[in-house]
Amino acid sequence: RPGFYRYHTGDHGMLRSDGLFEFVGRQDDRVKIRGYRIETEEVAAAFQALDGVTDVAVRSVVQGGVDHLVAYVATGGGEPPRTSELRQQIADALPAYMVPSFIVPVAELPLTAGGKVDLEALPPVGTHRPDLASEFVPPRNETEEIISEVWSGVLKTSPIGVHDQFLHLGGDSLSAMQVIGRVLDRFGVDLPIRDLLDAGTIALMASAVTGSDNGTGNGPLVRRSSDSDIAATYGQTAIWLAEQFGPGAYNMPKVLDLEGPLDPTVLGRSLDTVMERQSALRTTFHFENERLIQRVHPPERNRLEIVDAPGDPDVDALIDEVASRPFDLAVDLPFRARLIRISDRRHMLVLVNHHIAGDRQSSGILLAELAAAYRAEGSLAAADLPALPVEYADYALWQEAVVPREEIERQVQFWIERLSGTPLSLSPLVSGGPAGVQPATRLTFRCGRSVVDGLSRLARLRGTSRFAAVTAIVASAVREVGGQSQFVVGTTVTRRSRPELESLVGYFANLVATPVDLSDTQDLDSAIEETGHAVVAALAHSDAPFDQVVARLRPERQAGRMPLIDLMVNYGRAESADLAFGPVRAQRMRVDSGRARAPLSVNLREAADEIICDVVFDPALVAVDRGERLIAALKRMLEAIGGENAMSEDGRAATWSGG
Repeated sequence: RPGFYRYHTGDHGMLRSDGLFEFVGRQDDRVKIRGYRIETEEVAAAFQALDGVTDVAVRSVVQGGVDHLVAYVATGGGEPPRTSELRQQIADALPAYMVPSFIVPVAELPLTAGGKVDLEALPPVGTHRPDLASEFVPPRNETEEIISEVWSGVLKTSPIGVHDQFLHLGGDSLSAMQVIGRVLDRFGVDLPIRDLLDAGTIALMASAVTGSDNGTGNGPLVRRSSDSDIAATYGQTAIWLAEQFGPGAYNMPKVLDLEGPLDPTVLGRSLDTVMERQSALRTTFHFENERLIQRVHPPERNRLEIVDAPGDPDVDALIDEVASRPFDLAVDLPFRARLIRISDRRHMLVLVNHHIAGDRQSSGILLAELAAAYRAEGSLAAADLPALPVEYADYALWQEAVVPREEIERQVQFWIERLSGTPLSLSPLVSGGPAGVQPATRLTFRCGRSVVDGLSRLARLRGTSRFAAVTAIVASAVREVGGQSQFVVGTTVTRRSRPELESLVGYFANLVATPVDLSDTQDLDSAIEETGHAVVAALAHSDAPFDQVVARLRPERQAGRMPLIDLMVNYGRAESADLAFGPVRAQRMRVDSGRARAPLSVNLREAADEIICDVVFDPALVAVDRGERLIAALKRMLEAIGGENAMSEDGRAATWSGG
């Protein structure tokens, strides 16, 4: 009727003779765990058949990037049975894949006013260890206890058994780097990341620590004693080299739409204090005596440029100009800021750093510290931020000292052997010719929660990282669209391996060119297996300076194009930062630098409930219709992972058909 609304709630009910509806159950009580479709009512019925159980609620939760089944078991106020006893009884009644990861005893289930279970009022599962195939064995000695603390701190899961596999707990390549760094800090032993990603456990890591003969600690990471020029890091050198071929492609713009009573003077003072704190933003780069050096400059004041544009309809042009303008890294500081004043209560803040002075994590640090300083009237001291134990230049000296030249040479030689004979051009998908003639084209799509969960599940079942699974999917889509089975995939490997580096702005990564060969792969599983081996090998040799690999291989150079790499793949968490500028509302806006860093880039960011995929390409090198076909193939493959039939009964990924 007019003025009335009907809502589809997903409930089962029956109409009684007195005209009231009686709630019976839900239509959507089917969940998907580890590729299996499970009726939660069937699990609940098995629990309710047990002695002492009066009511049960079964639901799925995501923890550590992996979905788990949880059973809340009510006992009517009586003595709750032991969880271990419940687990044994339910394991006798249900198939293994239907046994919940967590069993949470409660006195009674919370109900809504309508008589349904109030899922939001159920107690949180917390960060407890899920049930794994391995039996829980607690740490048996001091070494295992310390490593267990490290794992729990990084993975946010506790307790962890000494035989639990790192990847099964939600670990990935980024968290593996953090674990390796913290173990190095505690024991002075630098363990190979490959060992952790290849079925690594606390027990195996403890054995490697106690049996290692490289326990030198690689030297402490301490503040340097002088302000003299020092060598750039290997990662900075790689970015500097790439910048020479494509000026402006490595700008990292960030735009905030600020609405409210903004004080530009306080904002400018806040910006100055952040630049004083983060020395990487005050550094220039100079090629002298056959090497790249970095020079840190004293703090300066009044670095914020203020532009008045009241009612200006072309604000976007003011943003694009500062966002896309190349840096002269030998003259300009690698950071600039412009505040566009539209009205007294509306401003646009444009922050641009060059990639050589900041990685993706640095963007979040920069925004969070700027907001904290603004809330404290421009004073970082009043903002109560912890002091930085070291500066970026200290890290550069430490890196040069701890990686022996012999190891660098070994890793460079590894890449020479792996890349020799691999096609370096992604033809016909990417054509030859100069780059940067036209602005980059960006195509974007989003996948929902089911794809996030499906990707985590797929990586865990295949015993690999989510990045390796994503790389396999991208490579499969590239093969489908371009018809090429062998090619090079470039990526940036993050190297924030020490706790002292976690709050620093700077470039803690290295460019890696990984050869991928899908010639003998017939489905996603074999592609993931092949790509997983390649990715683990790449991580184990990611200290090799990219510029040295290029110099030794001597690939054909083309104007405006990065050597070796036609395809870049990056995967990580979506950026987040505290954007509370007091009474001023701050909203992050989307902006591009205008240049493509590689002929073709696929960037995937994982948020809480979605995966955001950007396909960025140079339209002078990649035809738009091919870019559209690639994004269609990627979307189809990712959605297949999150679909109802993504996994077969044996846990293998379903094979998708070409589009």
